Amino acid sequence: MLKKLLLVAAVAAVPVAQACSYGYDAGKDMTAVIKQNGGGFGVSDRTCKMLEAAGMSFNIQAAATVLGGVSIGWVSVGIIDRNNVISNAYRTVTNVNAKEPGSMDRAEQLMYTSLVSAVRDLDVAKAIAEVHEARRKAK
Repeated sequence: MLKKLLLVAAVAAVPVAQACSYGYDAGKDMTAVIKQNGGGFGVSDRTCKMLEAAGMSFNIQAAATVLGGVSIGWVSVGIIDRNNVISNAYRTVTNVNAKEPGSMDRAEQLMYTSLVSAVRDLDVAKAIAEVHEARRKAK
């Protein structure tokens, strides 16, 4: 009985790491697509912690459309702070599918794929530094 009690006490004493959370500013269509894909978009723990520590989030501009029967998804991602200071460092990705008949569903999938790629390729440290520098110059 004492061994079981000690085991329960030891398990209860193990600290649980709190999940990192990040924010983003995006239009209603992109926000809906993010939610449809589980609410996230492949942000690494390292990137999340950098954003959290800086008090910043992703600034996402995006569009999904069908033009001439071709599905297109486009995204541009940068960093923004609470005072709406936006980084000059950003990453833009466009995905096109001309092999299948165009559809908005496919275009939205391409937009989400573009988002994941743009976030992965964005130099977040550089973007955060730019926002800090813009804040410093504004003072």
